[in-house]
Amino acid sequence: MSDDDGTMTNDGFKRLMRCIEAYGAEPARWPEAERDGLLALLAESPEAQRALEGAREFDALLDRAAPPMPSPELTADILAGAAPSPVRQWFSLLWPFGPVWQPVSAFALAAVLGFYLGTVTPAPASQGADLSAGEMDSPAAGPSQIMEAL
Repeated sequence: MSDDDGTMTNDGFKRLMRCIEAYGAEPARWPEAERDGLLALLAESPEAQRALEGAREFDALLDRAAPPMPSPELTADILAGAAPSPVRQWFSLLWPFGPVWQPVSAFALAAVLGFYLGTVTPAPASQGADLSAGEMDSPAAGPSQIMEAL
């Protein structure tokens, strides 16, 4: 990257500037194959050292800056363009009525309430029924006999 007389070549300086612009001022980020040559160029050229110092200031400025946040519209557009998973597509064919959590939660609430009422409500006191349970099931016992037994 330098001539035989020790002066820096234009190509070497251009390559150093391309590496600084692409990878930043930290030499550890530069391509490993070129790193030693670029560091040697830096050691012998005050012009390259000034360019590297300017790049370090720019890197520090970028490090202090907050990363840009996408707008809500951009986020919505990206999510709208995303293809639904095959499971979602299959489920939407089975349940095209919108969100499934609403009917499921209503069913769960009714089931819990029914179970609660079924376990807490006392059974009616028996009034000395004349018919046994087996007799109530027989076809001979008509509705009037069953009503009288209750």
